[in-house]
Amino acid sequence: MAAIWLLVAVLLALGWKHVLTRLTESRAQKTEYVEQYLSNLVRLMQENAERTFSHVDQQLKWVRDQHQEHGGSIDLTGLSAKGWFDPAMVLKVSLINAQGVLLQSSWPHEPQMDLSDREHFQIHAKNQHDTLLISHPIQLRADGRWAIPVSRPILGTSGRFDGLVVALVDPMYFVHFYDAIDMGPGGEATLFDVAGWRMVERTQSTHEFSGHLGSRAMLTWVAGGKTSGSLSDTTKTDGVLRFYHFRKLPSFPLFVALGFSAHDIFVNEDAERISRLRLTGMVSGLILLFTALASWYVVQHARAQEAMRVASIAFESAQGMFITNAKGCILRVNRGFTRVTGYASSEAIGQMPRMLKSGRHDRAFYKVVFETVVAKGSWQGEIWNRRKSGEIYPEWLNITAVNDVQGHLTHYVATFSDLSQRKADEARITQLAFYDPLTALPNRRLLTDRISHALVDCQHHHSLGAVLFVDMDRFKNINDTLGHQEGDLLLQQVAQRLGECVCEGDTVARFGGDDFVVVLMNLGHSDQEAAIRAELVCEKILATLSQPYVLVHSTLYSSASIGITLFKGVQDNVGDLFKRAELAMYRAKEGGRNRLQFFDTHMQAAVDERTNLENDLRLGLQTDQLVLHYQPQVDAAGRLTGVEALVRWQHPTLGLISPAQFIPLAEECGLILPLGQWVLHTACQQLRVWARQPHTAHLTIAVNVSALQFAQESFVHDVLAVVHETGAMAQRLKLELTESLLVKDVEGMIAKMKELKANGVGFSLDDFGTGYSSLRYLKRLPLDQIKIDQSFVADAMTDAKDEAIVATTVALGKSLHMMVIAEGVETQAQRDFLDSHGCHHFQGYFFGRPGPVAELARFWRDETQALQTQ
Repeated sequence: MAAIWLLVAVLLALGWKHVLTRLTESRAQKTEYVEQYLSNLVRLMQENAERTFSHVDQQLKWVRDQHQEHGGSIDLTGLSAKGWFDPAMVLKVSLINAQGVLLQSSWPHEPQMDLSDREHFQIHAKNQHDTLLISHPIQLRADGRWAIPVSRPILGTSGRFDGLVVALVDPMYFVHFYDAIDMGPGGEATLFDVAGWRMVERTQSTHEFSGHLGSRAMLTWVAGGKTSGSLSDTTKTDGVLRFYHFRKLPSFPLFVALGFSAHDIFVNEDAERISRLRLTGMVSGLILLFTALASWYVVQHARAQEAMRVASIAFESAQGMFITNAKGCILRVNRGFTRVTGYASSEAIGQMPRMLKSGRHDRAFYKVVFETVVAKGSWQGEIWNRRKSGEIYPEWLNITAVNDVQGHLTHYVATFSDLSQRKADEARITQLAFYDPLTALPNRRLLTDRISHALVDCQHHHSLGAVLFVDMDRFKNINDTLGHQEGDLLLQQVAQRLGECVCEGDTVARFGGDDFVVVLMNLGHSDQEAAIRAELVCEKILATLSQPYVLVHSTLYSSASIGITLFKGVQDNVGDLFKRAELAMYRAKEGGRNRLQFFDTHMQAAVDERTNLENDLRLGLQTDQLVLHYQPQVDAAGRLTGVEALVRWQHPTLGLISPAQFIPLAEECGLILPLGQWVLHTACQQLRVWARQPHTAHLTIAVNVSALQFAQESFVHDVLAVVHETGAMAQRLKLELTESLLVKDVEGMIAKMKELKANGVGFSLDDFGTGYSSLRYLKRLPLDQIKIDQSFVADAMTDAKDEAIVATTVALGKSLHMMVIAEGVETQAQRDFLDSHGCHHFQGYFFGRPGPVAELARFWRDETQALQTQ
């Protein structure tokens, strides 16, 4: 049959190809004829327009020459009366002087008027070249008729503009000419300029003398420099598809175009095309119908045999299947039945399906199944059956009743599939979605769901529960030293021990990492009772988790910190419970670890206060709430040598906030980076101001740098960029570093310091002696100054050890060629003591507290008075 259909298809394809080819050739011939016909008509339009404007130009030249030759005595009205100007072509001829005033026209009794606002007058007056200008059509003020101004300037002997002569060409002259062309109902004849502005457009029903050309394609061709051409386009004015031909006038910047509607051109061809296609379609349909009828008789027999083969294969499909008679006795089973149940066909045939009963369903269940099959003809659903081995398994069973032609029941057909694997997969998916794979405990998702149910249960029973947040102490050290495998084993044992510490109905979940959450239920009806019971459970957990852990390669001890929060019902939010318990846990860690801590509102208030302060600090950086104060640094003579820049926060509602309160916060939340950049920039701006004044040009500014700032890869670039931007002298900038910077990446720190040092930036080591103080690294650091910490200065006069430290620091600084400055100097006695031990630079309240830059002026006044005294 395929060969017959292939032959028919080939014959039909050849027939259709022949018909379509003939129709395409006919349309192409028609299109070629129309294009040639359009070209010939456009040539006539081109010659007409060329001749018309050439004739008008000759008349303008003659009138201008007569006007100049006879001194303006030419009579245009008389010439018009004698018929010298063709009234069908020219509406009026006018003479206009250099001021734009009408001198005379071919219309009798036309008064003088000011025409200087006309576009053609303004163009000639500006250009002053002897050129013909064909302007856009205008409506006459006198009678509202349209006219095309054609003008030439009147130039004096020296080229001076003396006026112009204008002919108003009647656009209806071209309309009448275009009416003689048979354009058809949808035709369009147009005269337009190089910018696409219509001078004249004529269709069967309308004529237009203004506006842009409707064909975008023609506009594109003209703008591209084309002087003639044929195209098809749908105009935007009326939406008609037309075939166009256009040509440029040889002597003037104008084009003529003629377009025929595609509908008018092909109306007869389209009718013939439809007729031929219908005839071809009818013939093709008859051929197909005959072939189909012939094929149907051949196919039916093959289909019947194929159906029998398919039915036989389907019976032996992967699904289990058995057929019973009307009484339910098994007549036939397939291989799928044997594979799923384990019973061979010889063991099943002649038996009743009850041989597969699992015992999980009662008599009422089977009654519903039977009644459904009787009423609806089929039943399907999930059922549990028993294999020959005795294993109970789930299956999806479909039972269908089979009736004969009289509607009498003859057989039942049952198909089923084993759901054991799908059930196992579903259980595995649930395990992965809701349980932690390492500890098999509920994960955070399932924990959240259980707490939500616990809140509802507590609300219903008017009882209290508790959320315990359990965190293993120093667990990271175990992972880092013993490896993650040992750490995982520890977490598994922790999970097991936590489960042994709670009652049935409570929940133990892994929150993440080394964090566990325990949800305790039914702790009582009062806060005191619930707290006591929760504390007992926590003490049991702490004791249990403190027992040794036997791992693969080691035995170790660990402990936990527990945060506790109570809940009463749905008024508590799950997220808030986690937050409260975690806050209490951190408070337990702060208290020494291996302990429990109940949540109280003061913890939340402290967190809220810190959060609000952080948000305020971010806003303060953006709204210039920070100010820079300067603390004087003086020499032994009391002269000001420099200052230390100290940031202060002027909060709009809290007032002046101590740096001890917001600097640690800035370091914790990362705001120390923009804050440090602001301090550096502000200090450098002050250095630039001081550099302009002789009495302050020598001053230095010390700027504190945090460890986080110094660790940035771009630190050197950022510092030098600020120095360059502000114009500060790098030699007057001193960066103060603390000893904590020496703990990590000393080599990287030294490299950065050397690069900045090479660019003139100095360095001071702050709080010397209180931190790491490695002399091996100290000698390699490009330091200019070390500062004796105020803790040593305060007791140096009364404590021999502090006195020794001060003396040693001064000696060390001198041997390393570093300036030594003491901070925290508050009395004359301290100043004299330091001076006697060789320290001649000081900073402290004795010389001045940190304050605005204006408070430093007293040092300059003192120096001036000292000079005057000398």
